[in-house]
Amino acid sequence: MRMPRLFLILAGLLACACGRSAATHPAPEPGITLAIVGVNVVPMIRDTVWRGQTVLIGGGRIARIGPAGAIAVPAGVRTIDAGGGYLVPGLWDMHVHTLSQSDAFLPLFIAHGVTGVRDMGGYLDSLRVVRARLAQGLTPAPRLFAPGPLLDGPRQRWSHAIAWHLETPEQARAAVDSLARAGVDFVKVYASLSPTVYEAVAEAARVQRLPFAGHVPLSVSAAAASDAGQATLEHGGLDITVGDCAADARTRSMGLLGVWGRDGYGPYLQGKLALLADRDPACAADLYARYRRNGTHVVPTMVNELKDSATVDWPALQYADSASQAACRGTVETFHQADAHTRRDYYAVFVQDVGALHRAGVPLLAGTDVPNPCVVAGASLHGELERLVQAGLTPYQALRAATADAARFLGVGDSLGIVAEGAAADLVLLDANPLADIRNTRRIRLVMRGGTVYDRATLDSLLSRAHAR
Repeated sequence: MRMPRLFLILAGLLACACGRSAATHPAPEPGITLAIVGVNVVPMIRDTVWRGQTVLIGGGRIARIGPAGAIAVPAGVRTIDAGGGYLVPGLWDMHVHTLSQSDAFLPLFIAHGVTGVRDMGGYLDSLRVVRARLAQGLTPAPRLFAPGPLLDGPRQRWSHAIAWHLETPEQARAAVDSLARAGVDFVKVYASLSPTVYEAVAEAARVQRLPFAGHVPLSVSAAAASDAGQATLEHGGLDITVGDCAADARTRSMGLLGVWGRDGYGPYLQGKLALLADRDPACAADLYARYRRNGTHVVPTMVNELKDSATVDWPALQYADSASQAACRGTVETFHQADAHTRRDYYAVFVQDVGALHRAGVPLLAGTDVPNPCVVAGASLHGELERLVQAGLTPYQALRAATADAARFLGVGDSLGIVAEGAAADLVLLDANPLADIRNTRRIRLVMRGGTVYDRATLDSLLSRAHAR
């Protein structure tokens, strides 16, 4: 009797050992192609970190997330040991101008962890070409939401290919219909639209079920733009913070464009500061409450505001083309010689206003306005996050403005901007916790875009090519 019993015991022990082995190295699960182990996940669903996780990826999506002891890595699957790194969603830059740039421009976003961008106006033909290239996977590039040409009025500043010159409501409706047929994601409005043409754009966009966003026209109040359904107000400047709240604000702000053209940027900024000083705080508070009620988002583009030798990200400038580098140095020199004190005074008020918008509950999105002078594709978004923290956001809130909140605004919040099962594998692996210090978003070890892995060596290669260009 003892021998059979011993045999059964040994057989049972062997079965248990085999079971543990199978749990550790199971047969490959269909579709699983990558495992990230030993990683701390920053899901951006709430302000937390899930420590010691395993993440399984397949088909360009996150298949499973769980503690290391609860999720087995299938045999034969590529494994990346994160070594305690922090996995965050791919970043979004919500105000860029990419469509007038070369193909070499787009990989810079990937090299800096930016896996999605919202273009804010460019050539329609370029949009078609870039989308075709993205669909074919011919170049490392971010996901793209774009409007095509912006819609402006008689005093437009840009070429006709980039901005359509609209003078009548009929032209406005025809332009929106044409853009809808071209397959744009939204419509962008600009500064010199008349009130009647602006209203026609807003109405036509509603009919076409297209969001519209952009600048508040100088002849339209910010409150009216918010009530009309304008989805975003760009740059967080005079027109959206005090344009409705100072005596004769509309007339004075429209006159400032003439000051800019006649006397230069310094006197223009001085005029803006005068309007800021003249605003009614109670009116501004009511205006911000209106934005919150209407769901109007603000994209401050703070990194595009103050450009002096102390604030420019000089190391990142090496990745910009030579013309952009020269423009940046010229801009810094001009500000230093002509209006450095005025610029800093204006920027200080600008930061205060962004903080006031945040405290009032107005949703903010992170954008840079690249490729303006001193603003570098991909790299400058990290500077924008740091300035949002400077304005009073927590690191988590700033990071949301470039991840979960950006994706939710674009209508893709269930699959992008978060680290969750079923979400797209647009991810960035960082060496340190961004919720402890927002500057840690710069410490990139690996980027994934739709499940495609760009390791540090590949990212460095993208940067080297940009530098060589």
